[in-house]
This record gives sequence, structure tokens and C-alpha cells, in this order.
Amino acid sequence: MEALPGNAPYARVKAGVISAVESSVWAEIAAHTHNKLSWFLAPVKPEEWADRVPRLLDVLVNGLGSDDARRAGRRCTFRRG
Repeated sequence: MEALPGNAPYARVKAGVISAVESSVWAEIAAHTHNKLSWFLAPVKPEEWADRVPRLLDVLVNGLGSDDARRAGRRCTFRRG
């Protein structure tokens, strides 16, 4: 398994758990996590992981954690160019 940058290692573990459990357990996991993030991670195949997940996950986490977003008290929006 290759080393992944940023938040991707945690996300890979979460995706592994999601793929290994039954649907009843999946519902419990989804209740304690960000549902949209879990749904994003669930269909990612292992061979696609290094290309798809690290960049997008870092954008999401860094954007949600930005000082401007916290001060504004609202959801982060991404601006184009």
C-alpha cells in the first residue's frame, strides 16, 4: 500500500470499514459520520484510491476548516477562478 498525503490515510481506513461491514452496521456508521463523505468513499475501488481521493478530500477538509468559513458561521462555498 502506497503512502497517501493529507487526510487520505484516515479516509482509506473508513472506506475499508464501510466495504467490510453488513448493511445494518453500515447504517450505524453512517449515523456517526458525514453521510456525503461516506457515500463519496464507498464506491472508490482500491486501484482508483490514490488518484481520486487525496486531492478531493484535502480540498473538502481544508475548505471546511478555513478561518474564513468558521468566522462566517456558514458552509464553505468554492469560488471559481
